[in-house]
Amino acid sequence: MENTFTYIAFFLTFFSVLFGVHFYVFYRLIGYFHIPLQIWHFGIIGFLAFSYVLARIIKGFLPDSISLFFYAFASVWLGILFFSLVFTALSELFRFIPVKSEFVGAGVIILTLIISVYGVVNARYVMKTDFIEISSDKVEKDIRIVQISDAHIDAMKNHAFLQKIVEKVNGLDPDIVVITGDFIDDTLPPDVYAPLKKMEGKKYFITGNHEHYHGPMNEIPIFEESGIIVLDDETAEAEGIEIIGVSYSAVKNHLPDTLNSLPIDNTKFTVLLHHVPEKIEFVRDKNIDLMLSGHTHAGQIFPFNLIVSLVFPYSNGRYDFDDTVLYVSPGTGYWGPPMRVGSRNTIAVIDIKKKE
Repeated sequence: MENTFTYIAFFLTFFSVLFGVHFYVFYRLIGYFHIPLQIWHFGIIGFLAFSYVLARIIKGFLPDSISLFFYAFASVWLGILFFSLVFTALSELFRFIPVKSEFVGAGVIILTLIISVYGVVNARYVMKTDFIEISSDKVEKDIRIVQISDAHIDAMKNHAFLQKIVEKVNGLDPDIVVITGDFIDDTLPPDVYAPLKKMEGKKYFITGNHEHYHGPMNEIPIFEESGIIVLDDETAEAEGIEIIGVSYSAVKNHLPDTLNSLPIDNTKFTVLLHHVPEKIEFVRDKNIDLMLSGHTHAGQIFPFNLIVSLVFPYSNGRYDFDDTVLYVSPGTGYWGPPMRVGSRNTIAVIDIKKKE
């Protein structure tokens, strides 16, 4: 009963804040154009405020094409709302400057649309390749690892999006492919994941927090059927290097406890796969050569990167700690609004070079 009240209180608070943001933006914008607020406007505000939650609720009750359209609309609207809030708040500065209010309102709308369109195009159609090179005397030959992280495959990022990822990965000629969590974000038909079977190289996967939202390890058969080895707090050897896979866990010391329990061979080049970029000092002290993580999305939408960097000091790209290298992927996909501003979908290529 207590949990029920907690959920209700959270939902009411969340919806109230969302409704308040919508009302503020709507009220300011119609004010700039001298349009009086009317009762029916509250219906529009309420619908838009509840649209994302509604899109999740109606899934399964309506034909796929209709529910997907509504889900896409609601997801894009979340991004538009954020930018309209930012520009509306900034427009308050013009209350002290003699500028026609219609110009201010038009400026808010135009800037919001421009940034939103850019964000959608950047997220949906742009994929960056990030190259990292590491030299080591622990390898007998050059080895190429390709990292995918935070793809968040769902109703919008489905078969076509995954096919694009696989084609790009195969074009990079990998020896090893690692998927560092948050790959699945929805319950989808098995054929959506068919491209995974064509992905080249030796393939490994660890869970992220979003896999656990669907129930720990529920989607494991999808990977196993595609020839992907799931590492659940265990190690594997590939191309002469040791791969250590530590699953996501909300338990505070899960990573150090797991590393302490595993027989790690430090005479080999060691690669740690762990979704969250955490406990790096401990990882360094365990003499791990390379840690590959994701989770942060590099903030995904500016200025969230500034907030993310406060929570995760190591939130994007390469970091060197003595003989340990940490690479944090900005993510191969996106989550929530289908937008990226100030970041890009990324596939990482880590070339481990034999030190001469």
